[in-house]
Amino acid sequence: MTRINTNVQSLIARRVMDAQNQALNRSLERLSTGLRINSGRDDPSGLIASESLRSTKVALSAAIDNARRADSVVNVAEGSLREVNTLLLELEDLVDRSANEGGLSQDELTANQIQIDTILQSINRIADSASFNDIDLLNGDLAFTTSGVTASANTGGTSLYLRSAEFGDEAFISLEVLDGSFATTSDSVATSLDHGVDGTVIINGAQAVVDGLKAKVNAGSVNLQLTLDADFAQQTATPANFQITGGGAAFAISPDVGLAGQETIGLQAVNISSLGTQSTGRL
Repeated sequence: MTRINTNVQSLIARRVMDAQNQALNRSLERLSTGLRINSGRDDPSGLIASESLRSTKVALSAAIDNARRADSVVNVAEGSLREVNTLLLELEDLVDRSANEGGLSQDELTANQIQIDTILQSINRIADSASFNDIDLLNGDLAFTTSGVTASANTGGTSLYLRSAEFGDEAFISLEVLDGSFATTSDSVATSLDHGVDGTVIINGAQAVVDGLKAKVNAGSVNLQLTLDADFAQQTATPANFQITGGGAAFAISPDVGLAGQETIGLQAVNISSLGTQSTGRL
């Protein structure tokens, strides 16, 4: 009696049928997934290349989404800043009109002041309410953080030191002797005119453009403008470098995770206690 285990023809037919079933299953898998490579046995080297390309695609998609999110954040901040700018223009108009005291009654001045107060409240409201995804944008939380002429006499009263309240090359002191004799010196050189010097500021390894206390840098990894502290700006004995240690809103806009693929945006506060300068006053 012939058994299948000893029937060579049956064994061959079974092997051929198994091979056809495997080929059929691979064809059905490719039809259902739409992919030529579904496992390592289909094409080992092709699978490696495919997975690498898929990884790059995922990273690029994430970077594109992050860039879109960053664009949305900037658009929200820009819209709010546009409203603040409009209010500031109205404020300037009211202040200029109110300065014409000789032609305005007290009631008109009072009405202008009420409108000015309302504008200031509106600016504060915009600064406190401008947000994206529950992240406040214009209240100062996303701001970057960083680690006139004065006269004084020496101890003996024989010399008078004059210093400009401003900083940089555009700040200067010009002195003219109207009566008697008075020797003027600047760095041991007789002169009646002395200019300040713009400092050299290095931010995260990039040299900034300095104008007095203002320092701006536009590099691949950082784009910002900041105001130096007066005491910090007057350090001349030794170089004083600093790094941006925090703050701002960071966005990953590159498929590669790392500092080179990040851009950071700093948004200063625009409430009325922050608008203006120390010399001219705050709103």
